[in-house]
Amino acid sequence: MSIQAIIPALKTLEVVDTRIVQLQTELEGERVHMDEESERHVALVTKIANVEGLIEAMEKTRGELHGEVRQLNVQLEKAREKMARCRNEREANAAQRELEELRRLFREREFEIQKLGSLLEEAAADLAKVEGERAEIASQIDGTQGAATAKVRELEQSLAEQKGKRNAALSGISPSMQRRYDVVCKRRGTGTAAVVKGSCTACHISLSPMLYQEIMRLTEFYQCPSCMRFLYYEAPVAGASTTFEPAEEEEDTSS
Repeated sequence: MSIQAIIPALKTLEVVDTRIVQLQTELEGERVHMDEESERHVALVTKIANVEGLIEAMEKTRGELHGEVRQLNVQLEKAREKMARCRNEREANAAQRELEELRRLFREREFEIQKLGSLLEEAAADLAKVEGERAEIASQIDGTQGAATAKVRELEQSLAEQKGKRNAALSGISPSMQRRYDVVCKRRGTGTAAVVKGSCTACHISLSPMLYQEIMRLTEFYQCPSCMRFLYYEAPVAGASTTFEPAEEEEDTSS
């Protein structure tokens, strides 16, 4: 197959591969956005469960402390009665020490109950806030899920169409050239580039005059010495110059 016959396929590939890269980027962005919202919702549900578990544990502890306080009240009453029945100083001192210890324990339990009450209020406020965030995220997911899913399907359909065009264009190229083309395309996103005024239009490197002349002869395909894309040449419109014109500025060859 002649060079002139292959050039249309290469030009099609250049357009199609550029579009495929754009579609893949859009599709990835849509999927990432959907995943981020879902992950955020799951994280909030998990946090709600953790806070609810913490509140349940604190409520249980507070209930146990209230039980201890009731027992201490009973013990305090008995200690006061014992104090009243003391027959000597020794018994009075022992009863006094027991009474003071019970009072100390009573004050500690009261303080712990008060502290737990404050923590429970903070946890309840935190729970209400997180539940509000979860409800908002859930509402957003419900409101955007349908549109996002439709957008993803639309992008997937467009991507499939472009890949069909790509396969059709590749069918006009020899298998060996297809393999070389795919290697370049995987690295660069596109595998072809036009030559305009002595420069590769993809990486903008100035080609040597000898290489430019060889490309203009249309006897075989050459690859850009910088980006390795396959270069193709089209005869200029009538009246335009065909002489070699180096690029005004040479960009980084790593592109």
